[in-house]
Amino acid sequence: MALLDDHLVPLTFPFCWQAILYNDRSVLENHHLAAAWSLFLSDERFNFLIHLERSEFRRFRYLIIEAILATDLKRHFEILAEFNAKVNDADAPGIDWTNEADRMLAMQMCIKLADINGPCKTHNIHVQWTDRIAEEFYEQVRALAPAFDSSAVVMETDRWCTSLDVAG
Repeated sequence: MALLDDHLVPLTFPFCWQAILYNDRSVLENHHLAAAWSLFLSDERFNFLIHLERSEFRRFRYLIIEAILATDLKRHFEILAEFNAKVNDADAPGIDWTNEADRMLAMQMCIKLADINGPCKTHNIHVQWTDRIAEEFYEQVRALAPAFDSSAVVMETDRWCTSLDVAG
């Protein structure tokens, strides 16, 4: 189960090891990057970049890291505001494709759109993924309830129309 950063950061051991490791910043995104790169580099069968020059590999790794870190919802409005200033404001200059920062911004917006595109899927697929994320959040509440001072955590879901006392 993946916990949201807002749940990982304030907790004590054993839940907080990732928050400590990544200094409370983009905890899940950093964890996913580290796990992916560890797997990727652990076996030549997984490393399709093995023939790149060192500088090319470093550049590719940098771009992947920046793209994944852009999916942290804590940065959502910062990235969106920067993008809107470039393309949507009345006097917006538009994206300058010769500018590295503008290309990075466009890439960050593309990965953000891919990350939060659930409502754009067909209804059946959207409902399936919505159920999955709701279940994941539900399990987080169940797992984290003992770490909080409240005597009970109640979670109601539209799908099941039930409530559960997870602390008791």
